[in-house]
Amino acid sequence: MNSFTRLFLYAASAVAAVGLAASCEPENGGQEPVAGETFLLSNEQGAASQLSLDMSSAWEVVGESDWFSVQPASGEAGQVTLTVTATGVNQETAEREGTFNIDAGGALTEYYVIQDGVPGIDAVSSRTISGSAQTVALTFSTNLSGIEASSDASWLTVEGGIEYGEAAFLGDGRTASKCREAVLTLKAEANGTSPRSAVVTLSASGVTATVEIVQNGAVEVDYSRAFYRRTLIMKFTGTWCQNCPRMTEGIDNALKREPDRFVAVSLYNESGDLTLGNEADFRSMFQVSSFPDGWANYYGKLPGQTNPLTYALFDVADEAVEDLPSRTAIGGSATVEGGNINLHLDIASKQAGEYRLNVFVLEDKVMADQAGTSSGRAEHNHIARACLYGATGEAVTLEANTLWQDDRTFELPANVLDTRNVHIAVYLTYEGEYTGSVSSVLYNYNGGCGRIVDNAALIPVDGNLVEIGYEE
Repeated sequence: MNSFTRLFLYAASAVAAVGLAASCEPENGGQEPVAGETFLLSNEQGAASQLSLDMSSAWEVVGESDWFSVQPASGEAGQVTLTVTATGVNQETAEREGTFNIDAGGALTEYYVIQDGVPGIDAVSSRTISGSAQTVALTFSTNLSGIEASSDASWLTVEGGIEYGEAAFLGDGRTASKCREAVLTLKAEANGTSPRSAVVTLSASGVTATVEIVQNGAVEVDYSRAFYRRTLIMKFTGTWCQNCPRMTEGIDNALKREPDRFVAVSLYNESGDLTLGNEADFRSMFQVSSFPDGWANYYGKLPGQTNPLTYALFDVADEAVEDLPSRTAIGGSATVEGGNINLHLDIASKQAGEYRLNVFVLEDKVMADQAGTSSGRAEHNHIARACLYGATGEAVTLEANTLWQDDRTFELPANVLDTRNVHIAVYLTYEGEYTGSVSSVLYNYNGGCGRIVDNAALIPVDGNLVEIGYEE
């Protein structure tokens, strides 16, 4: 990416940030509304719900949504019956939620409106799995019960019944959703030939959903091509750290522009449930003495300011592709089943040697406290929930021009909030040092740690296969 494009990107981001800040100003002098009742609507156009209220002063409705109406819209002090009416049908399986406020003499009350979803089974249309024998956890959401499942292939069988998750509370904090997560367990036989497919059918109450399961055959590796090289970003941060959001923004900017070129891992220090248990081991390895701190590929200490960091990440990634072509490539798949994570790894190696394998369980989209932000809260991503093999990693011996495959199972960390936001970060290191030419990066700072990240991959826990990739 050239400098003009990068400059334009950050200028646009700055304008967007200003606009967002301006749009987030609270109404009514910054007063927070108190919570009111909830109006529940069936999934029909014209469905209505009523509530009788005693108003102490003149009042009016503010913030009405485009999918429901509120009548009357204003009135004087005294008894009033509010009617909320759906102006359309909810086309989604999940409930539709909205709010409106009533301003009564400057006092705001927020009311929730919830409309039922259409009966349905929301499942992915297709799923790709590796060629090894395995258990497949097919996760979907539904507001139906009594779902039956079948497979049209003998190599893919249904194991037991469907397990339904607990109902989550909706935005009002008191209404349980009728839409739940459900899991169907399948068993797949090993496939040593060409790719094959099967169709899984889910049905209940006249509703049917199908999922195509595609199983890859033997993994083929072209060792004559350059493996796709990803740069590992290791960020040391804390919810108490005033300056850490600057580094977070710099990393986020790089990920938005080139999401497949980087794998980010955030190690939280003294941050409650976000804290990684062995964070101190990594802090010692990199001799971290202040926060925030960040490293690329184990050998480059990164700048902490937003824009310089983003530029540095692009340059370090380009430099690694040119100067440190990957000796290995990482692919695989992962699923969550019964409180465990099943991880399948495909690691191709061009060069024989001793490597160290590191595996992190990461979670995204967690709202939590964060110093240095205007609200004191922020969305936290790439949170290291667990590090399987410590700071040094697990020793792995790889042969030249060979595919190493491995299946392992480990516990899902208890502090994971939502498995839909979980990924597995996998990377390999080898002994060595590297000094590059990116001016804002401090190479081998304080002597470095004596290792180089050869390659990395981010594997979702949805069972989809991450294939071995190549540079173009």
